[in-house]
This record gives sequence, C-alpha cells and structure tokens, in this order.
Amino acid sequence: MRYFEVTNVRELFLSLLIGLGLKDEFTILNLSGISIFKTERFNVLNIKNTSFLDKLSYQFYAKEKINVDPNDYFYVFHDITPCLSLRCNRIFVEHGYINYLMNDEIINISSFKARLYYKLKLNSLASGRSNKFNKVLFTLENCWPKDLNEKAEFFDIISNWNLLSESDRNITRKIFNINVGDHVFSDGAILLITQPIEIYDAISVEMKMEMYKEILSQYDSSLIYIKAHPKETSDYSGLSDFILPNNIPMELLIADSKYYPKTVITLFSTAVFSLFGKSEIKWLGNYKNKFSDLNVDFNPPDLVKEKL
Repeated sequence: MRYFEVTNVRELFLSLLIGLGLKDEFTILNLSGISIFKTERFNVLNIKNTSFLDKLSYQFYAKEKINVDPNDYFYVFHDITPCLSLRCNRIFVEHGYINYLMNDEIINISSFKARLYYKLKLNSLASGRSNKFNKVLFTLENCWPKDLNEKAEFFDIISNWNLLSESDRNITRKIFNINVGDHVFSDGAILLITQPIEIYDAISVEMKMEMYKEILSQYDSSLIYIKAHPKETSDYSGLSDFILPNNIPMELLIADSKYYPKTVITLFSTAVFSLFGKSEIKWLGNYKNKFSDLNVDFNPPDLVKEKL
C-alpha cells in the first residue's frame, strides 16, 4: 500500500500522478479540504485539518487513524509529518523553491518561525534531509542540493502524465473539474505565474499588484495569461483578459496542454520547471525587492540558473 499526505492542489495532483502511474493500491490522506471522489483506483481518507487542534490531533494520533505496514510507502511534501513515527518506507516530494537550496541558503529566506527552527540545530533534517526519508523526489533534473545526491531522484511530470492511461488522465481531470482543451494558450502567449508574496514578505497587496503591472507593461496585453497561486485571493482581471483558474495546479495545466506559452514569467515559482526547454523562462527573483522592505535573495540556485 502507498499513502500520500495531501494538503493542497499541487500535492493532490502529484500524488495522483505518482499513485496512478505506479498502478499499486494507494490511499490519499486528504487534509486539503478538497472534495475527492473515491474510485476503484484509490482510496480516500478525509482528515479534518482546519483548526490547530485538528493539526495537533493528526500529528499525535496518526497511528490510530492509519494502519501502516513496514512494507508500505508513505509520500509527504513537508518535514513535519507523523509518518516519521510510523514503521514504513518514507519518500519526500519537493514542494517548491526552498527544497533546491542548501541549508545556509534556506535560513536567509525563511520566516522567523523557520529561522528559529534552524537555529535550534534542526536544519540537518530540513527538506527531506532526515535519515528517516529513503528518497527525495525533485521535479527538475540534476538541480538538487549536493548533500541530497544519494537519495535524490528526478520525477518528470510531463513524461509521467503522458504515460498514464487516458482513463487515469480523465480521473484526474474530473477531480479538478477540467476537460481536454479547456485551457489552450494562443500563439505567442505570455504566461505570468504569480505568488502570494504578501503572505510571507514585507509587501502589501497593492504593491504586489503594482509590481506585476510594471512587469507586464512591456508585453502585448492581448497575449498575456495569468495563473494565480492557489493561496491568492487577488483580483488580476485588470491585468489580463485571460485568467486561469487558481484552484487547478499549474503543473496539470502544463502537462495536459498540447501547446506551451512562448514566454513564462515568474518571481521564483518552481511550477516553471516543467516548461524548461519548452518556453522562454523569465525568472525575476529579486525584482520584488524594489517594492519590498525585505531584501532577500530569490535568484535561482546556481544549478537551476544553468538551465534558464
């Protein structure tokens, strides 16, 4: 049995992609609140995860809720997980920019809570570095931190999507409520992938919108598409006529498309990794520092920079 711990739409898509592709029996531990229908291909265990007490309950009582065997596999996207106390094979799946950094780089971009975590000398456990994880999956090849070389493995999203049966692809589309060809990019399309930087950084929503408006001002407005991050509530309709739904992971829209944007713009979203070699990538990294009081380095890690 394989278990996938899911807290958001990206994690759900990758879990489906891995699980359906392996064709083994698997269970989705659904902490996301997303409505997921059960099929003969997988099970769903809905776990309440809205309040602090819910989260605490899951962390401490997972053994009672999940019947894991030592031969089972447990896939997670975060370091803090009850699977560390379970006897099983554990696999960490990268969940963004921070997982491509070395420890000394991570502390420079982390929140106060995360910096405290690292100051307590727990940094050797971050991003799947704990020896309790057997493997770490990355969605960009050969760009992982060198201290993870021994257990790092590349997971090609587009190739694995194409290997799925049409039936399994339709199951995935149905869960995210999309159809084939729903979101097709026009010839010469410019795609902006936004991020909820107001949540983490010293920047207001107004400044964020001003920043994106300035970035897009150099492009033909009739070619601009915007894909907002699932955590965002900002209204981008004033910047483009083509707003992609933010409750669908960008990775799915890319994998399920026959056509790719000509140019993709982002600050530091790893959703662009699937488009390396297919689109022109504009990684703006520190562009936001002119709008923010928080001057931290969001330029691509060196190994990623070589692929841009």
